[in-house]
Amino acid sequence: MQTDTSSLKAILWDMDGTLIDSEPMWMDSERILMAKFGYSWSKVDGDFCLGGPLTRVCRYMKEKSGSDLPEEWFSSELRKTMLAKIASGVEFMPGAFELLMEARDRGIEQALISASDRPIVDVVLQANPGIFSFAIAAGDLPRTKPDPLPYIEAAKRFGLQPKDCLVVEDSKVGVTSGLGSGALVLALAHFQEIPQSSNIFIRSSLEGVSLDELKLLHSAWRNDGALI
Repeated sequence: MQTDTSSLKAILWDMDGTLIDSEPMWMDSERILMAKFGYSWSKVDGDFCLGGPLTRVCRYMKEKSGSDLPEEWFSSELRKTMLAKIASGVEFMPGAFELLMEARDRGIEQALISASDRPIVDVVLQANPGIFSFAIAAGDLPRTKPDPLPYIEAAKRFGLQPKDCLVVEDSKVGVTSGLGSGALVLALAHFQEIPQSSNIFIRSSLEGVSLDELKLLHSAWRNDGALI
């Protein structure tokens, strides 16, 4: 394995919609659940819930359902549906697998940082053994995205500072978390209202994104605070 000596020491991956194409599964699971209450789950609803965390999503679903059922009931039902869908197979987002393998082969540390809860994250980890050093799921820490704590903690576990890392995200919730940690953020433009910051750069997808490009961008950012 080739050892990389660039300023980029770790890539911290979001999961849903960034690494794997699971967001349509979430949308469909939410739609199925809310149909039980006669509520027509729309794209607007799904977009609002994009990026989680599950507690926020289920609070919203409870409000829209008009039900007296606790939020925990919605969490449990949504989790069961999603676990069944993911267990049946899920695809990587375009370009994600290639970048994942390139980073692994060139000695870049990688971790999975998700606002999904632990059972769902573990299914993805078990399907991709030996790639991620660890995963942080919703509920593992006192606060989850959009708070920066998950990304701060991930860098700490590697013995790094957030500025040594690249965060890859696709939602406003996740980008806000990554930026708050002090890391450089690669935002996949699947959403509106992208935060304005010198610590962010935007791509439409990971297709064609190489590790060498990311290393150059990270080094330029670290050296003078400006992206190429």
